[in-house]
Amino acid sequence: MALKTGISERRFVEFNVDSTGKINVDNYKYVLPDPTLEYKANKLLNQKKEIVKHSMLTSSEKEYIIHL
Repeated sequence: MALKTGISERRFVEFNVDSTGKINVDNYKYVLPDPTLEYKANKLLNQKKEIVKHSMLTSSEKEYIIHL
């Protein structure tokens, strides 16, 4: 599972990974993880505020994560 930009239902994407560890970006699906996993992802991002500030997230999404 990989983290994608946004806080909507299109945030988490599932990719296949081949035997060499390469992510196949041509084949994916959006998934809705358990709310606990989403909370942990937000808390992890909260610890990396500088990355969040310079990310592609909208201003409101950045504020949400930074002030979590």
